[in-house]
Amino acid sequence: LSRAVELDPNNPHTLAVLGWQHCWLYGDKAGIEMIETAERRAPHHPRFSIWAHYRGHCHIRLGDVDQAIAAYQQGVARNPGYSLNLVTLAAAQALAGQMEDARETIESIRRIAPAYSSADFERLAKRMVYWFGDHPSREQMINALHRAYSG
Repeated sequence: LSRAVELDPNNPHTLAVLGWQHCWLYGDKAGIEMIETAERRAPHHPRFSIWAHYRGHCHIRLGDVDQAIAAYQQGVARNPGYSLNLVTLAAAQALAGQMEDARETIESIRRIAPAYSSADFERLAKRMVYWFGDHPSREQMINALHRAYSG
């Protein structure tokens, strides 16, 4: 990705993905800045809606749950039918203790992907090696979403 950005520094999606991966791998806020740069450069890009989702992941990785919620909400506003963004929003809301909001988000998920469960999120979260830092940890996010689904 770094080489691709060197070859085509004006490709906003490559920059956004590089930022997302940079943040995931290194826990470095500079990754968020790359995503934000891509968003400023190309607000009409077909992948624009997913970039907010990437930012949300970065904020989770850096332990800023409130900023993650805001980013995931921007992703919902940009693409309300993207169920994975809704799942990560519900998990972040539940972790922040916003259980009513998390349950409302889960209802949105059920309308889009009725079979999706918190166990599906758990399997995904366990595959995403760099998704989480120390706080919140993977287990904290998984447990929060389980509580929201069961409540």
